[in-house]
Amino acid sequence: MTSSEIIFESYNRVVERSYDRAFEESGKDDPLKVRESNVSRFLDEEIGTWETTPLAEIEGLTPKEYFGRLADFDDVVDHVKIGAKMCDRGLPELLVDKLMSYGSRAVDTLLQMASDRNMLEKEDDIYIPLIAVRILGERRVSAANNFLVELIKTLNEDKELMVEEITDALINIGEPCVGVLISELDNTDEIGYIHEYLLTALVKIGKERKTDEIYRCIKNTFLKMDDKILGAMCVGDYGDGRAIPALKGYVKKNAGKLDKQTFLEIKAAVKRLGGIVEDMDGDFA
Repeated sequence: MTSSEIIFESYNRVVERSYDRAFEESGKDDPLKVRESNVSRFLDEEIGTWETTPLAEIEGLTPKEYFGRLADFDDVVDHVKIGAKMCDRGLPELLVDKLMSYGSRAVDTLLQMASDRNMLEKEDDIYIPLIAVRILGERRVSAANNFLVELIKTLNEDKELMVEEITDALINIGEPCVGVLISELDNTDEIGYIHEYLLTALVKIGKERKTDEIYRCIKNTFLKMDDKILGAMCVGDYGDGRAIPALKGYVKKNAGKLDKQTFLEIKAAVKRLGGIVEDMDGDFA
């Protein structure tokens, strides 16, 4: 194996050991109950030790020394591409730190990788654009907000992994994405597959800092979209009680036309928002 492959394999073993410790700590009886806090704690401990532990297979260098010695930008990018394919849980932060130390040059390269259609179409290479998007999100690169929205609009259901990764990146970037998300949703008459993800992102970002503009966009998007179940869930998740009349009004206007599942989801949203549901009819289509 090459030095890069050796170091990424050692990183994978550390991650695996961290999860094993978390399962032993809290998931013996029910693996589904493993606490995320335990996973994070053990990852921090194990990776922190790994970063400063010499690896005999790479001439006794520690991972910190190894990544620190990558002096050429192209060499750093090559390691990012190799790691994207090999690492089970993202890239080592040491490598990401090294990449991002190149500033705008690193951002431009990540944008290029994220939008590389050839890599996106290849099973072996798809993890490269995925990791590029993840880094943009985790490092909260606000300059990527418009780019990410335009990129996600070029995708469809068969690229669900990439769609979800972009959605997570938008959520991580947070408030700087609000304007472009509202603009996209407000200027769209038909709310399809991709716009449903954009709505979800707006709700998760906006619930931390509610505004009139976000509320109006979410409410209007609900009224436009075909999937009223998802729409009602989003309105309920956002948590603005001003939406109660709109939800009740929609049910009343469409009495006898709604299926039971849609009605119940809207009713549940009204209840979550603090509204009275006893006066809501259940006349289904």
